[in-house]
Amino acid sequence: MHLRVLALTALLTALPGCAVKIDRYLVNGPIGEALALPDVDLACRSANGTVPLAESLVGKTKSWRARVILSVTAGVCAQEAAMEAELEAERALYWLDGEARLGAVKDARAVERRHRTRSAARGWRAFQLMEEAIGPIGADDGSCPKLAKKEEELAYFIGIVGGANALLDDQAGGGQVGIPVDLLRQVGRASRCLDDERWWGVPTAIEASVWAMVPGTAPDGVDPWTALDEAASRGEAQGVHIARAMHARVAANAGNDAQVRKAIAAFESETPAPPPGIALLEDYGRLIAQHEADLVWTRARGYRAESLGPLPGDGDSTAAGSGGDDPFEGDPFAEDPFATDEPDDTDTPDPETP
Repeated sequence: MHLRVLALTALLTALPGCAVKIDRYLVNGPIGEALALPDVDLACRSANGTVPLAESLVGKTKSWRARVILSVTAGVCAQEAAMEAELEAERALYWLDGEARLGAVKDARAVERRHRTRSAARGWRAFQLMEEAIGPIGADDGSCPKLAKKEEELAYFIGIVGGANALLDDQAGGGQVGIPVDLLRQVGRASRCLDDERWWGVPTAIEASVWAMVPGTAPDGVDPWTALDEAASRGEAQGVHIARAMHARVAANAGNDAQVRKAIAAFESETPAPPPGIALLEDYGRLIAQHEADLVWTRARGYRAESLGPLPGDGDSTAAGSGGDDPFEGDPFAEDPFATDEPDDTDTPDPETP
């Protein structure tokens, strides 16, 4: 069976133009279907299994779109695992003491770094694949690659977002991938090649993110956080929260709690339904925002948020479990799992006592 598959693969890749057709099929077929589903976990797991197939069928050719999209998407699984490890470390910091606390935090941080490194490697690889296929990205002279079709713009869009995420993950993972820090500014320049309105404010959000993370790079008179907020608002007007999720992550990376809260609060506002075919991107944006909300909750109360909503310290919250230190407060139907059915006889008088 394996010999047949290998023989078929060799035949397909040898046919003139076949790699291009396979690339087109992957982008318009399974990748397009995945983009239309609001299920990040399904998409990244599918990408993990499809990357080797795409490499065998369209590798070493100019057919780059499917390979870039799949590599970035596969990195999201590692990113999700890193998020869980980060939350585990925060829970240990909140609940444990002494050597148990130290050991649990160190172990969770080590796991997080490993997953961050894996995510960074996949995003960085996608960015390099893109440069090999279409030339320098984010050139100093401001030149833009020629993107023939909307599918190429989509792959370019995902590739530069993946590149930015790769750098952030590499830094959080201890720099083991070795992604150059200047990639952030390179990605900022590359974002100018995309129409801001068409791509939901994300190009401006990317550039504003660079300004926020690299002091002194913003144009005179431009506040990076204002620019990020305005870019995110443009996306929200179209029902897309990718730029707002970037706002939340960059603010968290900068340790700017006020901006983190502002970004998360924006997800509570009513917005139009996202355009058809990009439900996955919207789900990913909410995944990022939910994680930042979970971190705020865990640091404040020791457990993650029940939903993407009010945060501790935002005032009188009516969300179940958010009214105090009791996670069962606010839900009249919740049962305290730590309650006991044994009678409390501490105040019952001894019948032999007069």
